[in-house]
Amino acid sequence: MRPAKETGILTVAAIRGPKGKRVTEYRFNEREQIFTLPSAVKSRAEVSKRLKDALKKNLPVKAVLDPRRGVVQRIDLPSPRELDKFARTRTFLDKPDKTVRVDVSSIDPTTFNIVDRYLKFPTFFTTDPATDATLSGYKTFTTCP
Repeated sequence: MRPAKETGILTVAAIRGPKGKRVTEYRFNEREQIFTLPSAVKSRAEVSKRLKDALKKNLPVKAVLDPRRGVVQRIDLPSPRELDKFARTRTFLDKPDKTVRVDVSSIDPTTFNIVDRYLKFPTFFTTDPATDATLSGYKTFTTCP
């Protein structure tokens, strides 16, 4: 079972405005889940302002999230020590692919997970089996005492 609260240093990836009766969606680079704001009016305005400011300035924030409900409970500024640790442990992709629109209706769910055979997008390419075997063997022997 997922915890009721998760705290972490996150960067805001996108803020999607409401369409119709939907609520504003907040996306973070370090999380896959889409989050919304709490229903309390007082905290909603403050959290929204801090998230918009962080997105505009491209700054990380310290967020308290409720992953069960998909709600951002609180946003604070991280301390200098937390920022330093975040900067040291953050990893970037070497050569990220461009985002591409996917036609979901054309995906066959029975073959989607068979990467080598059906997914021809470069992100899903794997290396040849000889290289994989060499790398896994190297990792095994370097981690043994």
